[in-house]
Amino acid sequence: MRSLLSAQGVGNVEIVNQDILKITSNFFHDRDKKWTYKLVANLPYYITSPVIRKFLEIKNKPSLMILMVQKEVAQRICAEPPNMSLLSVAVQFSAQPKIISYASEKSFYPQPKVDSAIIKIIPRPIPKIDTEKFFKIIKAGFSSKRKFLINNLSRELKIENCKLKIVFDQIGLSQKLRAENLSINDWLKLFYSIFL
Repeated sequence: MRSLLSAQGVGNVEIVNQDILKITSNFFHDRDKKWTYKLVANLPYYITSPVIRKFLEIKNKPSLMILMVQKEVAQRICAEPPNMSLLSVAVQFSAQPKIISYASEKSFYPQPKVDSAIIKIIPRPIPKIDTEKFFKIIKAGFSSKRKFLINNLSRELKIENCKLKIVFDQIGLSQKLRAENLSINDWLKLFYSIFL
């Protein structure tokens, strides 16, 4: 690839032959300025979540990500209430994801066993909160999918159910909701009410 670029007179492209998960955030800085870059990839499906998480957490985030991922994973990432998951909350907390196209398994050779989707992820500033505590609530909420959210939070966060009922009433949430029913704004309201 380097020789091809050289033959074409392209001098502003650097090829980095490294494991994407091992590249540190320092790679995206130089001494004079912060890089502006986009991430475009047809990812091996088993590293989809780690790659997205990595590039949404590093200091110098890409301005845009265009990724081909497994169709079902793309749908989970872009889900809305009442179909939210831990993955969709984690991505949507710090980015705006959108499915822009689908690709049938028949479009590839050798043919995989799953369909694919192309997603666009635009990072955005995250609220200035303690993200560790925020995701502690999220993980508690999704800890038992079949149970009501209020019961999961009470059990996992060691908060009395009666106190959580007051919090739910104050922010206008039904006590019979499950974690997948909440939007990012609902989770933020819960966070502010429980930890602030």
